[in-house]
Amino acid sequence: MPGAEVSCAERFIDILETTLQPYPGLANKILQQYSISRDISDDQAFSHILEYFNDIAFFMPTLATAQGWAGKAFVYYFNQGNPWDGPSKGRAGHLLDVVYLFQNFREYLTADQQALSQSMAMDFLKFCHGQSPWRPVQSTRFEEGFHARVFGSRDGCNGDVRDVSYPFGDEGDRRSTLWEGACQASLDELLKVFHLFRGY
Repeated sequence: MPGAEVSCAERFIDILETTLQPYPGLANKILQQYSISRDISDDQAFSHILEYFNDIAFFMPTLATAQGWAGKAFVYYFNQGNPWDGPSKGRAGHLLDVVYLFQNFREYLTADQQALSQSMAMDFLKFCHGQSPWRPVQSTRFEEGFHARVFGSRDGCNGDVRDVSYPFGDEGDRRSTLWEGACQASLDELLKVFHLFRGY
């Protein structure tokens, strides 16, 4: 999204408040949870706005799909922070997961990162061969049967692999704000903010 950082907080807040106007307090709660305000820098705001977009465009659909395929859905979180210098250092992101999965850059990873990469690849191979790589989501009610595998940690330094039994909170490093917000506004309405910000 070239140039999207310019005055992004102002634009995002206006879109969010307008879209969620029928739901008193929801826009304000989201802005607080994502630390977005009119007085922060464009760089800071854009980083936080991307977190919202990640949650609404990737995380929420994952949870909704898992509910629809209870007993067959194997959910995972890729939390490994980018270890290399640059604007994405310390942040997990799409394409970095591909580096770990396909192990194309093993020589640039630490021993712990290589171990994480190997664990992830082995789990994916199990899944591709019809084996259960970890426990699937068991119930449409996440309080009763949620399971996910977490690959890595935000600091990107270790090869941590663990399982979590609830989709939100510190254990999996995920927010519940949008999922809870969907009790008021639909996930489609929350996704509309993303589309309006992007300009389509």
